[in-house]
Amino acid sequence: MDLALSSKNVETATSRYELAIEAFHQMMTLPLSPSDRLQIQESMAGLTAELPLRMCMNEAQGLSIKAAKLKTPKRKLELLRLAFAALERGRAKGLGSGQAFQDFQAQIAAEIAAVEALVSGR
Repeated sequence: MDLALSSKNVETATSRYELAIEAFHQMMTLPLSPSDRLQIQESMAGLTAELPLRMCMNEAQGLSIKAAKLKTPKRKLELLRLAFAALERGRAKGLGSGQAFQDFQAQIAAEIAAVEALVSGR
């Protein structure tokens, strides 16, 4: 389950989540103690609740990391704008209320401004 939460690639995270759902359903068919069943259900509920925000943040973080490794400002700016757009999509889905999210979005915005200044020669 943690693999789905850690991927910086949305498609990979989605695929891993689907695998976790499949494993969950298989486990629920096994003879389990009530406490084991409850623990598995709670873990799956936690994953389901946490995944949308983590996918959004991880995608933006992955793009930001890629941007930081680039030498050309135009491509760096393109990736930073994609990272900011990923965060905006998350905010539109109601995921952006936490302080860490807002701080990260402000950081990306500041990086965009710095690279824009570099590109425009300011």
